[in-house]
Amino acid sequence: MESAQPRGYLMKQDIESQADTLRAVYESFSSQANSFTQSQKATWARESWIFTGCGTTYALALTAASLFQQLGMNAAALPASEITFYPGSLPQGGSLLLAFSRSGETSETLWAVDAFREQRAQGKVFTVTASPESTLAQKADFVLKAAPARDRSTVETKSFSGMLYLLQVFSAWLSGNGERLDRLKNIPLAMDGLLSETRSAAEHVGKNPEISRFFFLGSAENYGVACQAVFTMKECSAEWSEAFHPLEFRHGPRTAATGEAFVGLFLTDDRRAIEQELRVIREMKDQGAQTLVLCDRIEGSDFPSLEGVNYLDLGSGLPLADRLTLYLPFVQWLAYARALSAGKDPDHPANLNAVTRL
Repeated sequence: MESAQPRGYLMKQDIESQADTLRAVYESFSSQANSFTQSQKATWARESWIFTGCGTTYALALTAASLFQQLGMNAAALPASEITFYPGSLPQGGSLLLAFSRSGETSETLWAVDAFREQRAQGKVFTVTASPESTLAQKADFVLKAAPARDRSTVETKSFSGMLYLLQVFSAWLSGNGERLDRLKNIPLAMDGLLSETRSAAEHVGKNPEISRFFFLGSAENYGVACQAVFTMKECSAEWSEAFHPLEFRHGPRTAATGEAFVGLFLTDDRRAIEQELRVIREMKDQGAQTLVLCDRIEGSDFPSLEGVNYLDLGSGLPLADRLTLYLPFVQWLAYARALSAGKDPDHPANLNAVTRL
């Protein structure tokens, strides 16, 4: 008889397979893009988008909306339940709904699609899903397939990475930015290196018994990534975790950033904001919190290094809109290490199912 799998075995496999997953996602979309017409592409590029999801995929919707906004497109994000029960919250003019769902069977997301169609009869529904044969896919007008990204574990790791990456590639294609598409094509190679390089840094934090609460800070596209970090930590280990925009953290929440706290910052590329975001980290370090700045291109950059503050440099040389997926391995390894350190099995989190049906 085979011995039982060790705790976190499936999650570890999901994390470690992400580079190959992203390669498969890129190839899948490259093939699918040939089925779209130039007229469709032009229409979608000028229309307004509404992104939605539940839980982890709502964090993905937040990132997607900000990414589209930064690329000059009209976009907003709403939780699926808000669209269902508060239809007045739908932005005026939003004619394209894109629903994220790993399973394609989440009840609130299916309800949101129905509610959107009632409100916007001429609108179109897209989905990004790891389950292209699902109920959600059948309800959608267009399915962006992330089938290679389906997780084996309950917690979303490579599915989140795969769906985010697919959205990045789709947005570059939609804007006609061939140079950005070329850069994104190299993301799986960069991911290969980071999967091992970020693990030791994540374990150093995750296994630290002195830390009892985790804060993740991010602005613009990074805010959704910070929210994803919170979901991953809570799902794996039920730890106290919260996400904030960096400067918002000063207004009240900073009181909890003491010696038992970890404060991680996903640093922006915006030169106007970098100084202030790093100032927040310096203040939290001075309060006694353990801090980490996740960033890119430290060497040769014009922002100051802060004494006593740890940096994790991705070393990709990519702009923020392109490197978002590369932040995720640190977060995933952190949650994985924390769960194992606490004697928990991240493959089977308490009170959590892989699909939420109501």
